[in-house]
Amino acid sequence: MRNRPSQLNVYLAYLSRRQMRIRTYIGADLRFIVGWSVESEQSMYGPPLPLARHRAVLSKQIMHCYRILQGSRPGGSRSRGMHVFLLNRCWAQSFEAIGARVFSTPEDDNYVYRARDIGEMRGPGLKTQRRNVQHFERRFGELEERELDADRAMDAEAVVREWTRQKLARLTVHPERPLDFYRALRDDHSSTIESIRNLSHVPLQGRLYYLDQTPIAFIAGLPLGDDTFLMLSQKNRRLRGLSETVFQRFARSLMDRYEFLNDGSDAGIASLRSQKRHWRPYRILHTFGAFFHGSSLEPASRP
Repeated sequence: MRNRPSQLNVYLAYLSRRQMRIRTYIGADLRFIVGWSVESEQSMYGPPLPLARHRAVLSKQIMHCYRILQGSRPGGSRSRGMHVFLLNRCWAQSFEAIGARVFSTPEDDNYVYRARDIGEMRGPGLKTQRRNVQHFERRFGELEERELDADRAMDAEAVVREWTRQKLARLTVHPERPLDFYRALRDDHSSTIESIRNLSHVPLQGRLYYLDQTPIAFIAGLPLGDDTFLMLSQKNRRLRGLSETVFQRFARSLMDRYEFLNDGSDAGIASLRSQKRHWRPYRILHTFGAFFHGSSLEPASRP
């Protein structure tokens, strides 16, 4: 049974937005993400991949995944059940049909843009972004651009660490930030570093941007179906116009192959929500969660 990288990374993207301890688990016939929730040590995240459409096969896959996950938990502790993150209503219905409790997850709804609108900075709604890009190019000139690969993984890590350092420095100015904000920042840092270090298992497609041979920006994602590219991470130094320049250039490199860019959720962070809405999303993709209680996944006891 072959794994589809796009599905694997969908779950990595989700776990990077939640307070999780994560790692990749590769079994003999299944590959999936394992996540132990910091919010609740009694829940696990990580479905088998690829998922079957047939109900009976899907049920067997979920049960098999649960058994492997149970054996993978730290110290062999037991779990109350298993959570699955779903990107569309069709899968939500499929999981509900095999006994899962399905619920909407508005805090994880995804922002979807037309790739060409971003790549060409079209429309009056993007006037501020165009102005910031022009400011950056006038002040700093052209960025050097390189593909993300194992040879440049250390440069990507350096960008992530500098991004985190600058975020923490700004947080000292706003000590009233809730603790969840600090936890989210910490987990965003660790999950992004882990994905970079495991490019062979989590095959990100991305680019690095350099200024005077110094890496200052990193952006990555992967295809999600034939017409959509899923944005998983963008980290850059705090320079006016750099974020907009990187997003535009990356979108420009994709717009002839993909109609849409899925830029993930705002993780419930007000500033991130404002930023994503400022780019004028084409639509909001509603997301769902599914929970299987452990008792429904355990094999029936024999008399």
